[in-house]
Amino acid sequence: MSIRIGVQMYTLRRLLKSPQAVEPAFRRCRELGAQCVQAYPVPGVSAEFLRDVSQEYALPICTIHVPMDRIQNDLSRLAEEFLSFGCTSIGIGSMPGQYRGKGLEGAKAFVPVLNEAAQRLRQYNMSLTYHNHAFEFKQYNGQTLFDYLIEHTEPNVHFTPDVYWIKAGGYEPESVIGKLAGRTRVMHLKDYKKGLLVPYMKETGAGTLDFDSILRCAEQAGVRDAVIELDHARRPWESLENSLRYFGLGD
Repeated sequence: MSIRIGVQMYTLRRLLKSPQAVEPAFRRCRELGAQCVQAYPVPGVSAEFLRDVSQEYALPICTIHVPMDRIQNDLSRLAEEFLSFGCTSIGIGSMPGQYRGKGLEGAKAFVPVLNEAAQRLRQYNMSLTYHNHAFEFKQYNGQTLFDYLIEHTEPNVHFTPDVYWIKAGGYEPESVIGKLAGRTRVMHLKDYKKGLLVPYMKETGAGTLDFDSILRCAEQAGVRDAVIELDHARRPWESLENSLRYFGLGD
């Protein structure tokens, strides 16, 4: 399999309180067997530092989620920063609040924002990549918001399918990933387990998702990097170690 398995450092956000914490986090991710990372934006950490630490530990940075304000108002400098550490994918963590919760009308208003940024990124040979949650899978007039976004955005608006949130939204991850051929490079991995009232996020291998099937489908769609993200982990390093070991990485 050509997909690299890595770590979404959002999992470690409680531990990444200062620039001094970043290098040890890269080092430990590498020791645990990670093959790439999605970096977490820590104030005071420069693009040059990320480039150097990424190279030192041979951990490519596949993307970083950045505020929408920077994408709209500081895109040129943002693109240059990403390219300095070899990353061609600028990430959006979720639909901004002024569009979210407004159903199809919110998605319709958000699409031009995505398309404008994507058009500007063409000169850098870069893509914008949007990370889903569950709300995008609510249907309006027989179509989900996620399908609407796919259909109405530029080809270099890419998507970061989060397999847990797809399942929580009522769909099988493979069915969604299969629609993203050529428009996805990064994927988020966490497991799903149904509870009595609400579903639970779990370490990979501790829930019900079929990751062999998911990764086969992802590879066919063009995913290059699949990063483990645990939104709520009491012991994040232990959870990451268990999840990476599930994929045969680490000791």
